[in-house]
Amino acid sequence: MLMATINTADYKDILLRRLFGKGGTYLVNNNGTVLIDSFDNIKEPNANLYEYIKNKYTSTTEEEKEKINEMAKAIKNKQTGTFDVKLGADTYFIHYEKVNINNWYVVTTASDDVIANELTSLIISSIGLCFSINLLLTLIAVYIDISNQKQNRKLYKVAYIDPITSLGNEAYFKENGTIYLQNQSDKNKYIVTVDINKFKALNNLYGYGFCNEILKSLGQKLANHLPEDNITCRISNDIFATIFSYKSDIHKLLDTLFKALSNLQIGDINIHLNLAIGAYKIKLKDRDINKLLDKSYMARAQIKGLYHNNYYLFDEKLEKELMQEQKIENCMEEALSNHEFTVIYQPKTFTSNEKLAGAEALIRWYKDGEVIPPSKFIPLFEKNKFIIKLDLYIFEQVCKDLMKWREKYQYMPTISINVSKEHFAKENFIDEYVEICRRYHIEPSSIDLEITESATIDQNIDILKVLHNIKEKGFMISIDDFGTGYSSLSMLQSMPIDVIKIDKVFVDKADLQSNNNIINYIMFIAKHLGVKTIVEGVETREQMEFVKAIGCHIIQGYYYSKPITKEEFEEYFKKNK
Repeated sequence: MLMATINTADYKDILLRRLFGKGGTYLVNNNGTVLIDSFDNIKEPNANLYEYIKNKYTSTTEEEKEKINEMAKAIKNKQTGTFDVKLGADTYFIHYEKVNINNWYVVTTASDDVIANELTSLIISSIGLCFSINLLLTLIAVYIDISNQKQNRKLYKVAYIDPITSLGNEAYFKENGTIYLQNQSDKNKYIVTVDINKFKALNNLYGYGFCNEILKSLGQKLANHLPEDNITCRISNDIFATIFSYKSDIHKLLDTLFKALSNLQIGDINIHLNLAIGAYKIKLKDRDINKLLDKSYMARAQIKGLYHNNYYLFDEKLEKELMQEQKIENCMEEALSNHEFTVIYQPKTFTSNEKLAGAEALIRWYKDGEVIPPSKFIPLFEKNKFIIKLDLYIFEQVCKDLMKWREKYQYMPTISINVSKEHFAKENFIDEYVEICRRYHIEPSSIDLEITESATIDQNIDILKVLHNIKEKGFMISIDDFGTGYSSLSMLQSMPIDVIKIDKVFVDKADLQSNNNIINYIMFIAKHLGVKTIVEGVETREQMEFVKAIGCHIIQGYYYSKPITKEEFEEYFKKNK
């Protein structure tokens, strides 16, 4: 037999905790017999709660007694409920609820003022809790906001501020410059760009840290010498741009700028800068900040590298050139589709035996019966990136010609093809060239890719990585226009190149009776690096003999042949291969 006992006194503490205050809490069975009175107000043993409540809490009305009787029936039927009764001026609420032991019920009585006080206390506590929560949430929100502001300032600095000069960068200039243009009431707005000529040479001479101080000083001086409403930014390596309003003589201001910016004091060192300044007076209809920059660039290009001009203000001559550029841009895509661009070839000749050494592929644009010279469209195509499409078009045409010559003559001359540095922004650009070679079954070793020396000193290009990628694919590599840039010898020594092409300017300026020419020293460098040399622009017998005498491997120039058509080149190599 299993037996359990329940000590009802243990429930007293629980019932006391359940009590609201004035009133009572009782544990009864389903017949209403009081098992526990929380305050010991009922002295009689086995007292009946229903009768006790009738006598203590109700008036003599039958309505109140009937409510007590209904509670008794509900408890008998294991139900739960709440009702109110009167005791003088007070109203009491009675609640009965079953517990999970035997058939016991908890019956609680409490006056309305006690409940109101408890609710008031609860509301006050809730309000205090809500206030505390709101305060905490407010503090959290303030903390998050401050953190976001700090983060936003960091992001803003990265996105819009040049770390060297603390001026705005290109993005800042274009965004705020566009807003500045919206003020149509001002008819005297200008945009000016300032470029440091041969800044790469300064870097090599003084080092990057010192040259950063030059940039910082130049930017501060530029901003300080302009009207207060100027927007002055460093928009690329050594190029500054500013936009401002000025009602007086702009020529005097530009002269002042040139003088102030050309001579800087960096620590104890006086630095003289050779500057190129281009300016454009903004018209009311101008809204595109990129086009305005282009116009100031065009003006600056007029005096780039010249020492006798300080600045250039955009004029009608440049306006006509700009219109011509726009005309070219409007038809360039169609011209490519219609095969208006034609590849021609200029032969190269070995100095040792005067046999064909190959040829350089050049481009001509034939439109409406006229020839548009490359100088009119190549710089524009480099600027608007159309050169990428044109380079690939030329490369494919050369591969087609090589395949045809191999099939027809069992001969493939080595062809050099120019590759613009605009390709180098795409790391795997050379894969497109490899795919074209594969399509026409041409070995990359049959093609010499020419890269201008200026591309090798562009700070935005990892030239060594580019050249190694090209070399890994099997192509030959030539450095074109060598000597016109400022390649460091240490970098040149690291480049996986096959050929140095010496610009014709060194032949034109050479004293053909002397060994003390720059071209002699370039030949010495090439020999030291173990690479072949090609001299461009050889036009006379004297120049040819001079180039031979200094040990050049290959000659390219009018002395042997001008650029000729594909059909003419076929006849040429049949005679000279």
